[in-house]
Amino acid sequence: MTNQSDKPTAHVIKFSVLKTPLPTDPPGANDFYHQLGILMVAWGRLEGHFTLTLLNLMRLAGAQEVSHKLPAQWESRKKLWERALKVIPSLAYLELDASKLLDEIIDTAQDRNLLVHGMWGEFQKDIPVKIEVASIKYQKSTPDGLLFGRHDITVDILKTITGRINDHNKLLHPISVVIASIESTPQDAQII
Repeated sequence: MTNQSDKPTAHVIKFSVLKTPLPTDPPGANDFYHQLGILMVAWGRLEGHFTLTLLNLMRLAGAQEVSHKLPAQWESRKKLWERALKVIPSLAYLELDASKLLDEIIDTAQDRNLLVHGMWGEFQKDIPVKIEVASIKYQKSTPDGLLFGRHDITVDILKTITGRINDHNKLLHPISVVIASIESTPQDAQII
C-alpha cells in the first residue's frame, strides 16, 4: 500500500487474541485446518529435501569454493546454490533448470511465509469458508518502510499452494539424485 505524499501513512491494525479453534468457527473450518496442516507438512518435506540437497552440493563444491554456512534466507540460498553449481563442471547442465526451480520455490515461499507469519482473523461468514490474513512486510520503497496487505485464504487456495509445493518437490528429486550420486569428499570437509 503506497501513499502519494512523502509523509508516512498511519495504519491502524486491529488484532484480537483468539483461541483456535473458535466455538464460532463455521462448518467447514475443520477442512480448512486439515488442509493447512497438509500444506505445512508438504512445505517441511520440500524445505528438508532442498536443504539436504544444498548441503550435498556444498560438500561437493568444497567449502573453500562456496561457504561453510547454510544461509537462512532463500535469496542467499539461491546465490549459494548457483555458485556451487558453477564450480562443479559435471553439474553445469543442471544450472538452468535448478535455478528456475529455485525461483519457483522462492515464489511459493512467499505464500508459505504469509500463512506462517500472517495475522489471522476470524473466519468470514462466506461460503466457501475463508479467513482473512493480514500481513506486514518491510518494503524499502514505501514512505514508512512497510507494506500492508489483506488476503482472503480458502481451502482451494491452500490446495493450490500444496500442489505447487508437491510439484517443486517432485522436480527437485532428479536434481537431488544426481547431486547425491556424486561421490566426492573435498580435502577441507569435516566428517561428522
